[in-house]
Amino acid sequence: MQKITTTLFALLLCCIGNAQSQTQIADRHIKSITHKTIDERKGNSSVRTTINKYDKRGNVIEQVELNEDSTITKWEKFAYNKRGNTTLYIELDKDGKQLKKEVSIYDSFGYNTEDQTYNANNVLIEKSVISYTKFNDKDTETVYDKDGKLKTKTAYEYEGKGMVKSKTVYNAENKVIYTRTYKYEY
Repeated sequence: MQKITTTLFALLLCCIGNAQSQTQIADRHIKSITHKTIDERKGNSSVRTTINKYDKRGNVIEQVELNEDSTITKWEKFAYNKRGNTTLYIELDKDGKQLKKEVSIYDSFGYNTEDQTYNANNVLIEKSVISYTKFNDKDTETVYDKDGKLKTKTAYEYEGKGMVKSKTVYNAENKVIYTRTYKYEY
């Protein structure tokens, strides 16, 4: 689930984070955008500067967030395949050393089939294997630890029009630990 969130976050950065679409960024050959946010809500004044760097397709390839005193609070790098899918996510510390790396693998049809998470020493700590239904909807996502031992399995069920009907997460003992159901009104 964290990998999905990371991927969605990366995609949203180029559209929402800087008020420019990916196409606009690519068409204008924009290499970077710096934006400053001043937040006066909740009685706290905070200033945050974000620097986004882009590839020629308008994909965010690096994002750095800075505090008011210009210290790095978050530093991330991204890589993409020809289809624009995120293939690599790296989280760095303030000195540019790797904290975490996520590698996403896609099949020939462009479906994400595996995610691998590595620690600061580039040692595999988790692997997710994703399968799809014959209609190309996500069927299951199985998460294994560094030793290949099952951690969790998420199963998706779909209703007649192809919308997710339920998402159920099982632990290593095959016991349900989380369920979310969806109801659609047509």
